[in-house]
Amino acid sequence: IPLLEFKFDETNPEMGMIGISLVNEPAIESDFQYFNNQKPKPFYFKVEGYENCVQGLALIPNKPILRYDMENNPYFGYFTVDTIKSLRAQFQKNLMNNNISADHNGVPVNGYLLESFIIDSPERLADVKQRGIEDATMGSWFVQYKIEDPETFQRVIDGELRGFSIEAF
Repeated sequence: IPLLEFKFDETNPEMGMIGISLVNEPAIESDFQYFNNQKPKPFYFKVEGYENCVQGLALIPNKPILRYDMENNPYFGYFTVDTIKSLRAQFQKNLMNNNISADHNGVPVNGYLLESFIIDSPERLADVKQRGIEDATMGSWFVQYKIEDPETFQRVIDGELRGFSIEAF
């Protein structure tokens, strides 16, 4: 199966990030953690003042992601650290921080971004791993969202939504 690097042209306004979606099967195979004051799950945490939050990785550098072309032929794609940094910068520069949906359905979820950073030091990596995100690596993009929509957060608690997936062209 071919391995291709995902790239985008930063000068083309029709390319890049448009949002982040909460999904059942994240392509980067990294589940998020959630904070809530209701019932415990295997990855349950309660942090005072941060109930109904999800946190995890939006992208992992050099992680092969299985995709299919227009003829349904499989291939793997990956993002480099530099591309992840560029996508994150463009995402925040264009004020896409609160563009969050579920299942890539295009319907906005009532929520907002609390944290967004590239893991760029041993201290940040240790912090993210301490939060329960074991597959974090240097160069990964970490995000945390407050989800104010009760139905969507219930889907997180029920295990229907387990991770993040970027929406990009």
